[in-house]
Amino acid sequence: MPRIPSQEYPAPRPVAPFKAWLHRKYTGNQSVVDWVKYTDEEHFETRATYAEYVVWTWEYPKTWLLNQFTVEQIGRAMEGEWHVFIDGRLPRLLRNRAWRALHTLFSQLFEPTVSDFMEDLFESDAKSGPLEMACFMWWDVSPYWQGSQYAEAIDHEFFLSLCRQSIYSIKPVIQGSALHGLNHNCGLMGAKKLLDEFLSKNLASRPELIEYAQDAKFGRNQ
Repeated sequence: MPRIPSQEYPAPRPVAPFKAWLHRKYTGNQSVVDWVKYTDEEHFETRATYAEYVVWTWEYPKTWLLNQFTVEQIGRAMEGEWHVFIDGRLPRLLRNRAWRALHTLFSQLFEPTVSDFMEDLFESDAKSGPLEMACFMWWDVSPYWQGSQYAEAIDHEFFLSLCRQSIYSIKPVIQGSALHGLNHNCGLMGAKKLLDEFLSKNLASRPELIEYAQDAKFGRNQ
């Protein structure tokens, strides 16, 4: 087992250690002792500790996720992921680190693992699984949006950077995820430019994504 990274935000009191947290989250095992819920707002350091746990899994998805859990387990856990990058109660440096880690999560977890099916958009026979849905719905579940009280200019830059990476993916689910996010934030400066880039460079991995991108420019998609 690889060595656990050094904790930059250690908790001031006993909490579930990283490996126990990881096992509980991705297997649903309820027997882990001294479990402290990460949303305990009375203990800021504890909240940051758990946020850092999440970031570690994004920074090293092969090590902590793909090498230990099934795709189904990862997908189910990811559907309820804690979106650390937009939690305004966390240190700014940790939030920035989370944003950067998303590039790795998308390239090393989603890119090699998700299928080519997009049930939520185009498939009617339920061929996509929880990991595909977690990827496509990433910006639906995330509280990030251009008018959020916690969203600052740097968050918008990180968001657009990740979307640009994603529109160049060969996987339609990942492209759809980016278009989905850009649709919800079509008023953000730079969003329409990315959509135009996607269309003008013929990046769509499936023809249905062309119309989806065209509608996203006006926020027409759900």
